[in-house]
Amino acid sequence: MEMILFALQDPFVKGLSVGLCVALLLFVFGLIERRQLKGHILSHMKIYGEGEKRLLSDLDELKEQVFKLKNRVMEYKVKPGRTEMRELYLLYKSISLLNQRVPGFAPAWELVRVEIEKQMEDADSGLISQSMKIVLPHSSWVKRMDSRLGEPAQQEKRDLKS
Repeated sequence: MEMILFALQDPFVKGLSVGLCVALLLFVFGLIERRQLKGHILSHMKIYGEGEKRLLSDLDELKEQVFKLKNRVMEYKVKPGRTEMRELYLLYKSISLLNQRVPGFAPAWELVRVEIEKQMEDADSGLISQSMKIVLPHSSWVKRMDSRLGEPAQQEKRDLKS
């Protein structure tokens, strides 16, 4: 005990003990701050993780929608609609009737068909196709044709359904 009292009176030991106390306090405050920072970082990681999961799920949903829309577009490109089938049937019937009634129709028809095929090839690749989409509203044209046709077309439509 005497030795401890003698050592505490020495200025070197007093300075060393004060320095160790300050170092111990700094160490404790560092541990506390480290725990707070760790909690803060963990909460941010949790928030960012939830946001990332939500964004990834949204991305998956959007990819699925894009896939479905691509499939639907391909179906529309391949599968003709009811109005197109009706129009094709009407053209077929008209051509067959003209072949029966008009004697020189078939050669003239072949010449016109070749010319129209060339125009369609040009229209599929270029500025003409873009202008056709803007200028010719298909649905209004079909409605006008429907109103002009009348009863014979209605009978053919019934025959087509059955």
